[in-house]
Amino acid sequence: VNCEEGGCDRYANREKYGSGKGYDLCICVHAEQNALLSAARFGSPVEGSVLYSTLRPCFGCTKEALQAHVQAIYFLHDWAHPDEKVQAEYARIQAAIPGGVRPLSGIVDPEEVESENAPLEGTGHEPEGEEPTADVEVASP
Repeated sequence: VNCEEGGCDRYANREKYGSGKGYDLCICVHAEQNALLSAARFGSPVEGSVLYSTLRPCFGCTKEALQAHVQAIYFLHDWAHPDEKVQAEYARIQAAIPGGVRPLSGIVDPEEVESENAPLEGTGHEPEGEEPTADVEVASP
């Protein structure tokens, strides 16, 4: 279940919950969790893999990636835990990912493209018939 598909009380009543709080009440899964769960469901090993995410993973997603032995995590947009009291622990768990948790560079966020017709150079989603104009490296486990 995704938030946009009805979600839960936490999503429907965001004013009752602060950023980064109430996840234990949430029935939705983050993209990182969904990727790990889908891999398990279809029998695809993730040990040693590289995880790519739009946002820097939250504490829970980082913890799950660490337990699944994900080698490295790359994200497009940074996110900081909103509770200053747990930021040191958040940094500590992210530092435990062997290959690190790092921002992606040189990748265009499709959400930030001004026009639907604008080419998404270097993303692998160029208009049909056009070749990519930038090298995109794909990691495999």
